[in-house]
Amino acid sequence: ESGCAMLASGPKMARSGIGSGEGRPTVTCRALPSFEFSPGRLVFGRNSVERLPSLVTEYLEENRGSSSSVFLVCGSTNRVSEPVAKALREKGVGRIEIFNVAKEPTVELVREATKRASGCGVVVSIGGGAAIDTGKAVSVLLTNGGEDPDPLDFLEVVGRGLPIERPGVPYIACPTTAGVGSEVTKNAVLGAGPQKVSMRSPFLIPSIAVVDPLLTVTCPKTTTAYTGLDALVQCIEPYCTHLATPLSDLYARQGVVYGARSLRAAFDDPEDLEARDEMSLCGLFSGIALANSKLGSVHGFAGVLGGMFPKAPHGAICGRLLPPCWRANFEACRSEGSAQSARALRRMEEVAEILVGRQGATVEEAHDWITSLVVHLNVPGLSSYGMAAEDIPVAVEKSAGSSSMQGNPVKLSHEVLAGILEEALEPAR
Repeated sequence: ESGCAMLASGPKMARSGIGSGEGRPTVTCRALPSFEFSPGRLVFGRNSVERLPSLVTEYLEENRGSSSSVFLVCGSTNRVSEPVAKALREKGVGRIEIFNVAKEPTVELVREATKRASGCGVVVSIGGGAAIDTGKAVSVLLTNGGEDPDPLDFLEVVGRGLPIERPGVPYIACPTTAGVGSEVTKNAVLGAGPQKVSMRSPFLIPSIAVVDPLLTVTCPKTTTAYTGLDALVQCIEPYCTHLATPLSDLYARQGVVYGARSLRAAFDDPEDLEARDEMSLCGLFSGIALANSKLGSVHGFAGVLGGMFPKAPHGAICGRLLPPCWRANFEACRSEGSAQSARALRRMEEVAEILVGRQGATVEEAHDWITSLVVHLNVPGLSSYGMAAEDIPVAVEKSAGSSSMQGNPVKLSHEVLAGILEEALEPAR
């Protein structure tokens, strides 16, 4: 899809050019959508993590007179953070507070982290999406909400949803997985009881994202699989959403190329550095794409199911849902017959050609390709995380109104949504 046909829906206008006269053909073109675009500063490349200490001290030197301490958020281990902390001490940084995040962040965990970070001058996260989202939330809570800030004041759905009015303290995000894309998005996902909800603001975009593909080489194979599937879905959905923009398209489409070409390779051979490079770009591009357009039915379900079944990895949920969601959207778009659904079908056909690797590949062939990938990556059915058939009505009701579901190319009925979950209970075949 190219030219006028690929632009988002809007009023049709006749364009005849300068000096057009009777008999001169006109071109009917949809208006460009209005949009904002939110990238931050990006540092990408092998061994780029070695630049972290210098980047941190740059901020500390710029803000002389304020705090010179650093709050360092990391995952369950300090494999990467300890060398960074040592380098910071050698550069004269006095106080370095290390905070470990062993599971997905909750409101309570962020409250604790914010208290521990009090008075720091720079926040740094080194880890997966949990560590990065924790760092994001801490960064803005240090400058918003007064002396005793509460994440609930700024959370959507379950909180007060207050706007975040001031930039956070300087924040640097360094992912150690390839897939979540949180290092370039403008939300932080927190657990609040049985739900996962977001703080959302442009101020949550990290000041700098440092993406070093070499940090992903030691990831467990399941982490490579699940985060990679999340990244691939986060490129497919923004490309097919009715809220896509020309700029988000550039990142989403190329991200699909990288994911289709390299996810299986990175899973099969963890030391395939070219595949690791491309999957890191896939994850990075997925974050930029979703931050500047919207997601769809897979993520519409995933946030809800992650809250209902906290032990289920987000990427595993996304991976298992992708085949039935892909087919359901194809069938719904084909039967609806609207201009919006026709556009989505064209987008799905483009994605199919990329995934299958052949011009003219069909959406049905892409479904088979996706299913084969999910099987190859050993993604289990949702029942393995405790979900049962009796949970489906509640999951459907909650998911239908989720933010991500509003980006789906077409509205899916509750019956269709229930069918997707029924299929996803068992492993793909």
